[in-house]
Amino acid sequence: MARDERVALVTERWAPRFVINGVPLADWHEASGRIGTWDGWIDVWAELAARQEALGHEALAAWHTISAGEHLQTAGVVYHFAKLVFV
Repeated sequence: MARDERVALVTERWAPRFVINGVPLADWHEASGRIGTWDGWIDVWAELAARQEALGHEALAAWHTISAGEHLQTAGVVYHFAKLVFV
């Protein structure tokens, strides 16, 4: 997939910061591979964050509190970076 210049620049420069602050490397690779245009940035990251959030709520419902906390923390970090970089 061809990327626009802004997406290429951001994915090149921000990868370490995303991962070191809690975005799973697999999610980083998935998202950066799917984003082709700047307008798609928020949608792809929000989808990944929502997936982590759902996993967190499922774990919480099953009383797996440590897993729930990890997933919800990850969701928060992913939502944060999606917005931070886009804005």
